[in-house]
Amino acid sequence: PSQDANLIFHLTKGPNALNELKDQNILIYPNPANKRICITNAQDYTLEIYNLQGKCLRKLILGTSFEILPIDEFPEGIYLLKFQKEATSYYSKLIIY
Repeated sequence: PSQDANLIFHLTKGPNALNELKDQNILIYPNPANKRICITNAQDYTLEIYNLQGKCLRKLILGTSFEILPIDEFPEGIYLLKFQKEATSYYSKLIIY
């Protein structure tokens, strides 16, 4: 068995079960992006970036209210961003081209 950790999503509230960021003040731009993304209003959140196979590619704590993250090491595709603070998680899709 592989030692890589994978994330499995269990949807329990219906077709839109994941808490989406649009309900929060967190902004991610540009999206789609190719070199870097800017994230605002996410101070003290833990950010995890997942590919569509559920593998966590990066995990970091956002220390300021404005962060610039390089993403040029990721191949083109669709990614899931998980923002977590305490017991609450929010999700957003990121497209890299």
